[in-house]
Amino acid sequence: MKFRVVWLASAGIVGALYYWIIGIGALPERFKFENQFERYYGSPPVNSLEGSDAVNAYYDLLARSFASGKLRLPVDPLPELLALPDPWKGTENWNVRLLDVALFQRHYYLYHGPTPVVFFFLPWYLATGRDLPENFAAFLIALLAFVVWSRLFSDILDALEIRLPLALYGLILIALGTGQTVPFLLHRAKMYEVAIACAQLCVGAGFYCAFRALTESRRATLWIACAGLSFGLAVGCRPHVGLAAIAASFLFAAFARVRSWRNLIAYIAPLALCGMLLMAYNYARFHSPFEFGTRYMLGDDRYRNFSPSVSNVVAGLYYLFLSPPRIEPEFPFIRLVLRDHLHLLSYTLPPGYFLERIAGALLLCPLILLAPLAPVFVKRLKNNSAVAALLAVMLTYAGACVLIIAMLPFSSQRYAVDFLPSLLFVSCVGAAVLLWLAPARIVRSITGGAIVLALVYAILANLGLAVQGPYDQFVQRDPQAFVALARTASPNVRYRPLLNPSLRAEATFDFATCPAQREALISAGELGSRYLLSAQCSGPGKLRLFSESAKRGPGDDPASVEVPFPPGPHKIGIDFAPKSLTMTVFWDEGPVLRQSLPYMVTSRSQIRYGWDATLGNVENFQGRITPTSPELGYLLK
Repeated sequence: MKFRVVWLASAGIVGALYYWIIGIGALPERFKFENQFERYYGSPPVNSLEGSDAVNAYYDLLARSFASGKLRLPVDPLPELLALPDPWKGTENWNVRLLDVALFQRHYYLYHGPTPVVFFFLPWYLATGRDLPENFAAFLIALLAFVVWSRLFSDILDALEIRLPLALYGLILIALGTGQTVPFLLHRAKMYEVAIACAQLCVGAGFYCAFRALTESRRATLWIACAGLSFGLAVGCRPHVGLAAIAASFLFAAFARVRSWRNLIAYIAPLALCGMLLMAYNYARFHSPFEFGTRYMLGDDRYRNFSPSVSNVVAGLYYLFLSPPRIEPEFPFIRLVLRDHLHLLSYTLPPGYFLERIAGALLLCPLILLAPLAPVFVKRLKNNSAVAALLAVMLTYAGACVLIIAMLPFSSQRYAVDFLPSLLFVSCVGAAVLLWLAPARIVRSITGGAIVLALVYAILANLGLAVQGPYDQFVQRDPQAFVALARTASPNVRYRPLLNPSLRAEATFDFATCPAQREALISAGELGSRYLLSAQCSGPGKLRLFSESAKRGPGDDPASVEVPFPPGPHKIGIDFAPKSLTMTVFWDEGPVLRQSLPYMVTSRSQIRYGWDATLGNVENFQGRITPTSPELGYLLK
């Protein structure tokens, strides 16, 4: 009874964290239940937002299409797009396309899998006549996935007859929900994140059903059929997670209970049905059962019509497992950075490799080092070969999934959710068994302490990344709430972010040459709150200064001014007035530019000379800098 109470309490904590994270992202509301079509695609039919901000309610559009018996999206391509010689070329279609959809025979199609639509978006639309917010769908799916994975962990402990201390049991459950990049996924929940979360729900359900099939004799056939269905539905979310179905087939073949023809058919039939329906869906859209739409995708040319390649494996494995995050004294203390250099001898990224900010799974969740040993630990217990085999299969699936993702010509933090939950789950079971088998009390204490530290670190690190999200959108959406939370978590005033402080910073810049490319001069804040003053040569004896904020509206360009550029050092400074939210730029003692900013969020330690905070701490000013004072800058409260 106590363990059930702890499980319910852990589910409540995880659910509350998921709910909070959903609300700090880019959208001004958590769940807005409205008809999204008119909001985004009414007039004009394609909005002018750039990047992922332009991707809105795609799954809702597909639900509307399914409800009307169609497969194409209910949005017509603009004539300007169809008139292009190559409508798929990313450098030409960016202002007239729907980003990351497939254009085929003059219609838009969604290349992401249909499973989330069939089970969530379409039923909601049919029942209410309204669209289901994608962030609510991601929240609901992620919470259901946690319930499945946490119940599987609890049932495995019961099968192994292991009783953990209640506090450790609860900590492991919370880690299963928050220590595997899912919180980061929820910060900005759109079509991409919904598909990934739903894949993890289906994979977790498949492994849960497989476990029940191996441990229950009366209803084994039913559980086997449910496992086949779950794995089949997972393919309808993310095709490569179908590797779980292949791995599970070897698991079932290894045990006498599932070797009968009836059980074999029970597993294969729903799996094959899902596969045939998906191939028919692809054929009806793209005239090929194996075409998911990536050949016709409207997006960056680097990831359009991509294909796996062995040449990408080194880079992929590095980014998925070893790329370090940036640990810093400013809230939220851990950040993703863009590392386009692997620091490996004579290694360069493959041409066209598409890279987003990412941190390696080992650096975010070091406990997964236990994963390869978990089946060995379980085997030391008597009569538990089925559980050991299940863990080995989950480990095999995660390894195969990592290899497939590593072969792709791009890396993204959200892809970790395809394999990290499985690795963390296996590791947690291994940790529980390791503690149970510890021969002496002192060994158990040391081992338990190390496990607790690893779990706490994974929880805090992944929650820190959830605060940042892919584009640091929390501070942009609600800077006041961000600063209030940062104040609570930041005891040192030097590293405490402040909202709209008085700010003065200046230095003498000795340019190496007139910079052909923009060079950072003075920056303040971080990624989403970053202010940047930069410079670029604009002609003989002329330099253009650019003043910009990270938060800009559609079409907003940095403010700029041209200044004379005689040889020699130049004193450059900035002055931010909090009452008017005005930034003044000084060149050789005189004001040359004034710009109104939406806000300023920075700490004393985040005023920097010579590099841009969005470039991963890479200095890009090529000359010499002499700050006016020994401090990088100063803030006046």
